[in-house]
Amino acid sequence: MFENRGRKRESQRFQPKEGKPTPSASDPSTPRVNFPAQISLSDKSRELAITGSPLSDTNGPQLIAATPSGAFVYTGNANNSISEYSVNATTGALRLLSGSPITGFGSVNGLAVDPASGFLLVLDGTKQALSSYAINFGSGNLTLLSSYATPTTTSQSVALDPTGTVAIVTSLTEVDYYQLNNGVLAPLKPQTGTNFPIAVATDQSSQYVFVAENTGNAVATYAMPFGGLLSSATTGNNPRAVIAEPSGKYVYVANAGDGTISAYSLNVSTGNLTQIGTAFPAGAGTDALSTSNDGKHLYATNNTDGTISTFVINSNGSLSSLGTTAAGSFPTSLMTTGTMQ
Repeated sequence: MFENRGRKRESQRFQPKEGKPTPSASDPSTPRVNFPAQISLSDKSRELAITGSPLSDTNGPQLIAATPSGAFVYTGNANNSISEYSVNATTGALRLLSGSPITGFGSVNGLAVDPASGFLLVLDGTKQALSSYAINFGSGNLTLLSSYATPTTTSQSVALDPTGTVAIVTSLTEVDYYQLNNGVLAPLKPQTGTNFPIAVATDQSSQYVFVAENTGNAVATYAMPFGGLLSSATTGNNPRAVIAEPSGKYVYVANAGDGTISAYSLNVSTGNLTQIGTAFPAGAGTDALSTSNDGKHLYATNNTDGTISTFVINSNGSLSSLGTTAAGSFPTSLMTTGTMQ
């Protein structure tokens, strides 16, 4: 946590797409990791850049995951590697860990950290593998724990349920479930998917899986872990990300095609989603979402605009914009850590 006038602030991290590497860290085309910090002051919100941000990374970071404690950060890179970082608890500054990056992947399509910060899941679509890596609690370094074959090379994303015992993988045609026992993987059940299931999230009660269907302009609800499709709701154009906020009442979908965010209320008894009003404008190419851990704010990266949008999550699940902040070229992934007080 970071202290600011007696209030804890929440660290907000986003990941740009790969640019054209150059020797100069000041060149805007250099792939980099940016680490602005989000501070909540009364009913207003503002962002402060952490010293040393943006951090250049010529490996081409495209995905990001962090331990819930905020102590360690991992990036999936365009050169099929994973970078490991420790986070300074006082300043938020990053330090690349010795031996990083980890290489040998065919591709890095998804990353997910378990709630206890014990392991990192890595989805490698090219090599058709879902692997778990133990996280060293002291150093943050990764050690391969287990690996299991995935059924297709078109794997798109991976998510963990809040218990850290069920992993969900989406691919071009499937939604597949895997069991984890202390980070060791075993298959649970395949589930047919439709309309290019590109992104996945779970609710806080581990009852439901929400899948953004990219070509179907829909978000589907599945029972977890053994049930089938329960319902489907319409989204905006080209949905790219889905998230359930911490209270378990609301679900949000990022629509890259029209730069909006669709909001839904969740019926916790049935899994049905009901849209809240019309989609909320964010920015061109909205493609990633994250919430504050207290559930009061929603953040979105806008890939085409190169910005982050910040919203207040209202008591009825609707969104109120707090504006946008410049994020560099083509941000594609977003993660928040810490708590708000």
